[in-house]
Amino acid sequence: MNNLDSRAINFIAYAITPWHANGIDAAIKRLEQEGISLLGDIIISGHKYTGRCISEENFLKHDLIDFIEINDGDWQFGQSGNPIVELFERICELKKNRKYKDYIYVLNAGRLNYKWLIYIHKNYKRGVKFVLLDDGTGGYNGFRGTQKYEVLKRSIYNLFKETLIRQNCFIDNRLFYFDKGRITVKRDIAYYYESVYKSTDKQINEELLKKFESKIIINTQCLYDSKEIEGNQDIETFRQLDKVLCFTGKKERVLVKPHPRELSLDRYSVFGWDFLKECKYTQEEIIAKVSKKPLCVIGLTSSSLVNLNALFDIKTISLAKLFLKTDLPTGMKKDVEDFISLYGDIVEMPESEKDLIYIISKLED
Repeated sequence: MNNLDSRAINFIAYAITPWHANGIDAAIKRLEQEGISLLGDIIISGHKYTGRCISEENFLKHDLIDFIEINDGDWQFGQSGNPIVELFERICELKKNRKYKDYIYVLNAGRLNYKWLIYIHKNYKRGVKFVLLDDGTGGYNGFRGTQKYEVLKRSIYNLFKETLIRQNCFIDNRLFYFDKGRITVKRDIAYYYESVYKSTDKQINEELLKKFESKIIINTQCLYDSKEIEGNQDIETFRQLDKVLCFTGKKERVLVKPHPRELSLDRYSVFGWDFLKECKYTQEEIIAKVSKKPLCVIGLTSSSLVNLNALFDIKTISLAKLFLKTDLPTGMKKDVEDFISLYGDIVEMPESEKDLIYIISKLED
């Protein structure tokens, strides 16, 4: 890593997925537009279950930013596991952050990670400005559970975030926000994502773009590989979709865009669908450049269903309510319920095969 103690270094970011890469590029564009010159590192990490799925090629070109590839677990700062100790550490470090006038911008997806702040304070005696990146739909669920530890974690996190806001050390660069209980796209942030997709840094070949035109795109997820489900609940749900596609005569229009971290693609071979394999681009990057939009994008609880509708007005269909009728583990069931609750106004969600037949049969070029 570059020497963070150098006064010139003022930037560090962390990414696991192509969507994180898009978010980092969008945040860099925002900071640079605000007159901030950035010099530092982007850390590219693997996932603990599915390994690394991105490289330097997933990012736009940045002259003063280097890339470091690590394995999951190589960049751990340690944590106590004791919520009382965590609370004490956070309060102490947050107070210290006020005294620094020399800051490092830390870009991280999902939730604020106070371990970055402690690490930079202790090792480099510099302040931190957090830039929170979009981590997909799961990043808006917050801490769940009513157990004392979960409630305390939520309180600690809220205190951490509110204090950073008061210190003018927090930038929320996520794509959505809550407005009167409903999730709404931030058009000012969408502008930076769109500018990333319009960039000429990445040249996507015409053959790939044409594969998406006028197609029914199916998004699978790495729920099985990441151990969020242990059975074939997703396959059961996609079997209903396949039946409807056959009934409506639309199966030949299918193209599957799997999740970038998904490994067990042979699970879907029973359907005979056309698969797009080893694609280094996000779906958003591709669809931003197609001449003709897909007919629709279908999935379970994929973040792309929300992103594509918000950014490009693509018709998106979630099978979440059908998926919920399978025998899901408790955690997964809660995730699906949250998705339905949060994004039901954005994504179409059929209640039954009959509803799905009606929706699919109406799809036209």
